[in-house]
Amino acid sequence: PEGLELRQKWNATQARARAASDWIFSCDIDEHLWSETPVADLLAALPAQVLSVSVPPIEAVYDRPPLSETDIIATPWFKTQERDPDTRTVFWADKLGDLAGLSNAGYWGHTHGKSFTRVHGTPELPEMPLHNHSGRGPFAPVKVPGLLLRHYDCRVLDSWHRKHVGRIDGTVK
Repeated sequence: PEGLELRQKWNATQARARAASDWIFSCDIDEHLWSETPVADLLAALPAQVLSVSVPPIEAVYDRPPLSETDIIATPWFKTQERDPDTRTVFWADKLGDLAGLSNAGYWGHTHGKSFTRVHGTPELPEMPLHNHSGRGPFAPVKVPGLLLRHYDCRVLDSWHRKHVGRIDGTVK
């Protein structure tokens, strides 16, 4: 399919249809699943009626522009969404000034996270979601404490700059 997000959903839908595993998780190349507990143990502990797990994003923060791919993933700092959006908006407006309006309450990437989807013994899905399942249907997601999606939206500074300027001027969709 045309369009990055349509291809991502199509690929995830095809992967789910062919999966032999109990769960499927689809994320981007700049996102990494993180937990202090083995993820398989967290998922195995869930009741059978849980069909979807929402994994919230945390976004990497840097004390200086990263110069290499190694620098990008070496940061120990991440911002979270634990504050309400209005509080985050005020906080980041103070830090970023006029640029704050270009972010989503301080986030440069998405704020939705991604989700695990149980594969076998579940209702059919015509299409996998890009981020999380929504609604109150059988795939209404639950959150598992300690399971996070580390989002390294910042590549080396020139690449990050081109990406976000392209979002602003409409050349990157």
